[in-house]
Amino acid sequence: MPFYNWSGANYGALNDYLQSVNWNFVFQTCFDTESCWATFHSILTDALDIFVPKICPKVTQHKGKPNRYYPRYIRDLIKNKAIAWKHWRVSHNECDKLKYKYVANKCIDCNYDLGATQTCSLFIRT
Repeated sequence: MPFYNWSGANYGALNDYLQSVNWNFVFQTCFDTESCWATFHSILTDALDIFVPKICPKVTQHKGKPNRYYPRYIRDLIKNKAIAWKHWRVSHNECDKLKYKYVANKCIDCNYDLGATQTCSLFIRT
C-alpha cells in the first residue's frame, strides 16, 4: 500500500497552492459540518497527491534465521529466566542472583539439548 514520502514533499508549492484557494468561496456553499469537512478533505487530498510523492514499500523476504518454535518446556524455562532476572534486578540479593544463573544455565543446556534431540528436565525448585 503506497504512503506519502514527506521528506520528498514540495512544501513551498503546497503552501502556495493552499493559499491560492478561495476558502470563503469554497465554504460559502457548505451548510453543515459534513459537507464542509468533505470539501476541505477533498481539496487537501488533491493538494497532497500533487505535491507529496507516494512510495510503495518493498516487500522483502526475511533473510535472517527463521523463527524457531520452542517446545512448551523451553518456553516455560525462558519465562522463568525472565522472572528470575526481574527478581534479582529489584532485590540485588545474592540468592536471587544464584537462582537466575541456575535458570539461565538450564536454559542454555536445554537449547543445546534441543539441537541434539535430547530431553531436558525443567523442575526448578524455589
